[in-house]
Amino acid sequence: MYVTAHSLPAPIPLDDRFPTHWPRIPVSLECHGGGSSLCVGVMDPFGKEFGSLDTNSARVLVPLLERNLVRLQTIVLPRKKQPDHLPGPETDGKYKTPLEMQANVYGPVMNMAAVAQVLAGKNGRLKKPSQTDGLEYVPPMATSSRPQIQPAQVDAEAAVFTMLEELQKQVENLPNAEADPRIITPLLKHQKQGLYFMMTKERDRDYTHSQGNTSLWRSFGNGSREMYENVVTYEKVEKKPDEVYGGILADVMGLGKTLQVICLIVGTLDAAATFAAPVEGERPPRRRRAKTTLVVSPLSTIGNWEGQIKEHVKFGTLSVYVYHGPRREFNIEKLSQYDVILTTYQIAGGEFGKHMTGSGGGGASTSKSSSPFQRLHFFRIVLDEAHMIRSPSILLTRAMLSLNAQRRWAVTGTPIQNRLGDIATLVKFLRIAPFDDNTIWNKHIAAPFKNANIESITNLRRILHSVTLRRAKGTIDLPPRKDEVVFLDFSSSEQQLYDATMRMSRLTLDLVTKEGRIAGRDYVHVLQSILRLRLICAHGSELVGESDTAGITSSHAINVDDIEDNSKSPPWSVKDGYQIFRLMCDANEDICALCEAKVGINSTAGGASDEDSSSNKKAVVIGHLTACTHLLCKTCGPRFAEEFDNDSTSAEGGKPLRGHCPLCGAYVKTALLDIKSDYHEDLVEDLPRKKKLKGKYGGPSTKVKALISSLLENKKASTARNPIKSVVFSCWTSHMDLIEIAFKDHGITFVRLDGTMTRTQRNRVMEDFEKAPEISVILISIMAGGLGLNLTAACKAYVMEPQFNPAAEAQAIDRVHRLGQTRPVTTTRYIMRDSFEMKIVELQKKKTELANLSMSTGKLSGKEAMSKKLEDLKTLFR
Repeated sequence: MYVTAHSLPAPIPLDDRFPTHWPRIPVSLECHGGGSSLCVGVMDPFGKEFGSLDTNSARVLVPLLERNLVRLQTIVLPRKKQPDHLPGPETDGKYKTPLEMQANVYGPVMNMAAVAQVLAGKNGRLKKPSQTDGLEYVPPMATSSRPQIQPAQVDAEAAVFTMLEELQKQVENLPNAEADPRIITPLLKHQKQGLYFMMTKERDRDYTHSQGNTSLWRSFGNGSREMYENVVTYEKVEKKPDEVYGGILADVMGLGKTLQVICLIVGTLDAAATFAAPVEGERPPRRRRAKTTLVVSPLSTIGNWEGQIKEHVKFGTLSVYVYHGPRREFNIEKLSQYDVILTTYQIAGGEFGKHMTGSGGGGASTSKSSSPFQRLHFFRIVLDEAHMIRSPSILLTRAMLSLNAQRRWAVTGTPIQNRLGDIATLVKFLRIAPFDDNTIWNKHIAAPFKNANIESITNLRRILHSVTLRRAKGTIDLPPRKDEVVFLDFSSSEQQLYDATMRMSRLTLDLVTKEGRIAGRDYVHVLQSILRLRLICAHGSELVGESDTAGITSSHAINVDDIEDNSKSPPWSVKDGYQIFRLMCDANEDICALCEAKVGINSTAGGASDEDSSSNKKAVVIGHLTACTHLLCKTCGPRFAEEFDNDSTSAEGGKPLRGHCPLCGAYVKTALLDIKSDYHEDLVEDLPRKKKLKGKYGGPSTKVKALISSLLENKKASTARNPIKSVVFSCWTSHMDLIEIAFKDHGITFVRLDGTMTRTQRNRVMEDFEKAPEISVILISIMAGGLGLNLTAACKAYVMEPQFNPAAEAQAIDRVHRLGQTRPVTTTRYIMRDSFEMKIVELQKKKTELANLSMSTGKLSGKEAMSKKLEDLKTLFR
């Protein structure tokens, strides 16, 4: 195939690496005219059209592209340089020579037959590509009536997730590294390989062209001068690039990532001491160098780190300090003497926010009044559950990026949560230059990826492969796991209540979506309907209250139709706004409408929100709610408010009282309601919960009856040598209260863990569950149990309600089926037959299949996001 050019394309980057020939130039195609038009423009890497595709090639490719059957990686092949042929605009029509092109065709195997049909009709043929960029090659389909075709190796939309699977295959032959003798637990093979990988990544990189080199730079000689070239950007520098000491430990949950990190810490104690030692003649550094490894984790994992260090390390080897609580140590000289400091994201982020200084609050102070973390230069920083840092704009992420250390590790089983930006944030944290610069990342990764340019996938693979280790559970010999889904039928009274509520909910949805949009009071009505149906499935009338309004008694329901229209006040009362936020959390909709960051309590850097003493808790702003019910994170809220139109009556200060929402266009109040970290304590009382505890409990629901029956069977089968312990997950504390009553009525001894408990209380509960033989069940909030807990003392897991976020269920269950588990595991999910819960399961599958939507299509516009939300809602209420 070839392009008839009216100007010559510029290579990217423009350099003189090839003195006699132009390099291959990635280009893209754009169909003009639509339909049967064969006019296809060819665009250079900068988006400028420089010619058109030849007609014969267009006749084959246009139908494939129009039907979205394939994606292309298209390049202009290398050609000899001519003295007067330079990139630029047309000059007297002298560029008449066709430029030879090549296109690699990619697409899902399911489209193979459709592609073959198009090729047969156009007399087209696809040949085996000369290279597949590491992707699996599927041999062409051969039939007597159709030409051979080369189907796609992979859909670009699944590329990043496929890359993680590829990484799993690339580590099978890693050498082993023996742990330091002070590690008293024998390591498994995959842990020895992981330790070798981490030790290697903390050494200087190899810049030669040796086999197996994963550095992003290569050295080459230019006479007496040595230079370095980046393998992605082709940038050349004379100075040796800054070393990247560290990487991403991305093993799936349950393979012992914590132990591998502990082995790394113990094995490098001497190097840490050398790093912290003063250098003779050196000026005092701006930040005090410390031998310390700082481990930042969610509150729920702090106890696990403490326990793992005690269990696996010889006593007296490591000095460990838990930087937490109101009386924590602030003296940096004392802190720098510890080998390990354990702290939480909330503490580190909260201190950073308090002491931000500089223009616009863009920097962090290193004065004596600032956070001690800003005044220390750590030997190593480890972010546990590192996927908690996402958007660079949120305070928590900026806090982690501001910390200084020689070595950095991001530990997470889910390095990609929703979008390509998740990887970009980890690249920033690891300081992988030049890709920690937004301009460079967007130019070489984000922008080409959005346009489905397969070259960006190759580049991203190189970056990930240079720093990432990932292994699946198949790496180790875990006991078998059996997953069961138990479908239950409503009782007659439950069925009657459910049917009536569903009819009302469908009517509500039809009424509020007539105009093709969903926002404001309408959106709240739908959220209430969703929660009401879920609560009925969980525990019938017991959870929805007397008025059947979102689980709250009629005197405390959200009255969205009678809110006072005071333009100067926030759009919602504090109580109503906080209850709307709770509804969003229940529906997994607590995501910032602008940056897509999680706005929930567990995802914020709320100063003292996780202190041991409840009396020391201080409410902090974690987000904002608009009048049209868009949720915004703390950072995006003020920026969003500035974008309202100024075309209406203004207050005395000139600030508009009303305006058109930049996201949905609704003409609403411009005031925002602050959502604070104390929303769940005082302003969202669960009144039905208190009422049931006063003796008005009417008996267990269908689900709880099934749970009790199974637990009693486990109790009969349990023996002193083989005790059967169980974990019961629920997403509502009010449901947990009702389950508790049933446990007590049937003599089931249990403990409970939820998000309201302090670190000390959590540790005590976990210890009792593991060691007390009479305690057979632990009742856990699914959000509290999804991070950091080791539940291998149990071999049975029960999920009482399906979650909108399938990852929440998977992470919780994986706390049972993980390294350290010695018995077969059985998981049970309870689903009410022909109910809203089955719709949630369907949506789970859809979200799993489309989890990478934002990576492939870029950020959705306000209208696109609204349309997608409407589509999902209609699916749920069909």
